[in-house]
Amino acid sequence: MNVPCVSDCCRRRLSATLLLAGLVGAAHAHNESDNNSVDSGGNLKLFLYDNAHQPDHWERIGSKLSFNLKAQPATNSKVVADLSVEFDLIADRSELIGNELYIELDGEQWELRAGQQYIFWGRTFWVNPTDVLTAWDYTRMSGDLTDYRMAPWAVRNRWYFQAELSLDLVWLPVFSANVGSDQIPASLGSLPVTTQTADKPQAGEWGLRLSQAVSDWALDWSLSLYQGYSKNPQPQITPQFDQGQVNGFSWLNKYQPITLAGTDFSKSLGPWLITGEAAFVRGNDTDGSDPLLPNDHVQAVIGLSHLWGNGFNLGVQAIQQRLLDYDRATEATALAATGQQAPYTVDRRISLVLSYSNELHWGAQTLTLYHLDYRDYFNLSYIWWQIADATRLTLGSVLFDGEKEDTPYGRQRQASRYFVELVSHF
Repeated sequence: MNVPCVSDCCRRRLSATLLLAGLVGAAHAHNESDNNSVDSGGNLKLFLYDNAHQPDHWERIGSKLSFNLKAQPATNSKVVADLSVEFDLIADRSELIGNELYIELDGEQWELRAGQQYIFWGRTFWVNPTDVLTAWDYTRMSGDLTDYRMAPWAVRNRWYFQAELSLDLVWLPVFSANVGSDQIPASLGSLPVTTQTADKPQAGEWGLRLSQAVSDWALDWSLSLYQGYSKNPQPQITPQFDQGQVNGFSWLNKYQPITLAGTDFSKSLGPWLITGEAAFVRGNDTDGSDPLLPNDHVQAVIGLSHLWGNGFNLGVQAIQQRLLDYDRATEATALAATGQQAPYTVDRRISLVLSYSNELHWGAQTLTLYHLDYRDYFNLSYIWWQIADATRLTLGSVLFDGEKEDTPYGRQRQASRYFVELVSHF
């Protein structure tokens, strides 16, 4: 390990720790003055990730110190800072992570929020066709949402109207892609792959959402529109030739522009909850024959869940995606040289979630997504115990597998892992 790298790491760790220490000190001093306009807190997390298919391969071991501050400088304004410093012993690095960092101004019938913030659209569980603003980090899936969802920098303006109707206008000045969806294989078949720098968009994204909560009917619904880019890359794979023979491939991940129009709803019927969500996505493959461009498609989800009074919840969903104006035979021929499989015209999945929570002692959840056509699956399961006041221990696993290695979940088999997390709040 060379000295400049160590120096760099130390400098980042020192800066991040001093920043958090300064925030903690400022919040403590403010609270000591008996001013109730500031709330602060945080937690310390110790974590361990072990690869499920290589038991001796520790992916991540480290700690994460988080601090959150909510201040109200005036009656119509709010400042939120939720920051973390993460130390990873395996990678020998430290990182300052902004979970949320924004300022909010409130009027009688409007709300303006600017900065780093979570923006979630949709009402179905886990699979949300309209949830396109907040990116995922598939390499950090766990029982904590802040680990695997990455709040974007955004300006969001919300207007409130009569009859519980609201309108959201959102602008994201900087594009953020999903992490872990851009993995590039070392080879295709027996031929090596040369990686090129990802071609990420320099322009921003915007969205519009009209929603309503009809209390008398126990019904929520929304309509949404989005203009931006696919957060999962479309690989551009080019054969490399030597004396007329293919001797390798060049791989470039590109993030293609898309337009999305969607809707969602949820309806309560006593202990039952019915949810639905659908979106039409307009790509730029006009005739459905170019595997390097996203196809027009429709994705829909319908779900039913039941909550028992003793803390049990059971939910099932049916998920379907249909490619429109799609020529699978032509795309399969174009992909044959790379050994990749052309997607099915119709992609059907089912999901099952079972959870239990005894808020004072322990809880558990298991989620499974199964592809009916590809015959592969994804599972996230964990169980937690409240082992002491404000201290929680979580054990869990993230599993990907399938009958074949070239299916959506089968390709991610090596990303399966077990995790242990110990979190103490202060």
